[in-house]
Amino acid sequence: FPRLLGGGTETLERRILGDRFEYRDRVKSFIDHLPQYRLIPPLLDDLGSLLSQTVKISRVQLTLYTPSTREVAVHHTAPESLSTTVQPPNYDGPLLQLVRQNPETRWFDFSDLPAPSVGANSLILQDLAGLEPTFCFPLRSADDISGIVILGKKSDRSYYTAIDLEVLSELFGQVTILIDQIHLKDQVGVTEKLESLAIMSRGLAHDLNNLLTPINTYIQLTGSRANPDDPENELLAIASKNLTAIKTYVREAVFFSTTLAPKLGPVPVRVLLDDLASLCQHQLNKSNIALALDIPEPFVFQADTILLQRLLSNLVFNAIDASPSGSSITVRAVQLPRMQGRAHWMRFQVIDQGTGISQENLNRVFAPYFTTKNIGDQMRGFGLGLTICQKIVHLHRGTITLHSTEGKGTTVQIDLPVDPVDPPPTASTS
Repeated sequence: FPRLLGGGTETLERRILGDRFEYRDRVKSFIDHLPQYRLIPPLLDDLGSLLSQTVKISRVQLTLYTPSTREVAVHHTAPESLSTTVQPPNYDGPLLQLVRQNPETRWFDFSDLPAPSVGANSLILQDLAGLEPTFCFPLRSADDISGIVILGKKSDRSYYTAIDLEVLSELFGQVTILIDQIHLKDQVGVTEKLESLAIMSRGLAHDLNNLLTPINTYIQLTGSRANPDDPENELLAIASKNLTAIKTYVREAVFFSTTLAPKLGPVPVRVLLDDLASLCQHQLNKSNIALALDIPEPFVFQADTILLQRLLSNLVFNAIDASPSGSSITVRAVQLPRMQGRAHWMRFQVIDQGTGISQENLNRVFAPYFTTKNIGDQMRGFGLGLTICQKIVHLHRGTITLHSTEGKGTTVQIDLPVDPVDPPPTASTS
């Protein structure tokens, strides 16, 4: 057995053990080539092919999570058709609870689960019935779970050996490291892009302010001297309105390009949302839209009141623009269930019944200066509204996500730590 013990010919070993060592070499080769991957989707595609074609695993499910929001970020299956019949494990469900209770365990054998007919173990097996699960490997990132891999039986119905499990454990450990590195590089890329845009915005804002001052003065003087019956008055009114819109754009560009540190203080959520309703009431009445505040249980959290008010009002005004007359907008605020060893988080949701956002534009909505509107208005400017919202959320060490379906409406979800005790990042960390 030269591959196992060293020396001699491989003929007998191959006849007895088949291609087991050959697949092991392929897995190690895959690990060696992992640094070549720059994006997660092709990595998962090739990983699924490796597990199904080389390791001969019949069914594979890989799920990645966003720990701060506890939502599924990626759900990948092999074969792909499984994704329509098998749901990803819930972040707070029984399987991940089992994983958290055993932080040192590298893999879990489903056949070892005690009393499968009752309690949480029954729920685990019931949820994964379509996979015929045999083993699962948690993907641990820092002190949290960033994902989980669930493996079905082998296609040749052979058993997993100790060597198989060690090789797979090393493989998934290296994949986890690479995914963390890709996320970090993405954040660095966004940081560099926003820093460049911030520098450009700062320069534009400064130059535009200087250029607008004499124009504004001229329009005011001309308007004060104009004859009330002069037809040019209509043109002056349009010029004045457009100038105001440009000034709003400049203000937003200055805000976007400025490094801020939020002034944290206690914020009663009920007071915050009541003030928000008052701020938006005129525009709501004008558009014949109702605003519903949903606060199941009032609470107090630490935040910058002024920045939060700007964040939420931006989102409500966007929702008003997208909503038909007679519809309603809901602003919801809830505390998320607290988990041992994790910071306490809360969630805002702004939900409308409007036109929704096309799939083509959905991935671009947070990009600076991207807009689907023909023109901004005095409240929001030109394509910086959601970028500013994203910046405010990141200053509070939170996350913002947007879910939308064309013709059905949009939900913007913001998750914030109830007490962001760590120093906030600078604006460039967006």
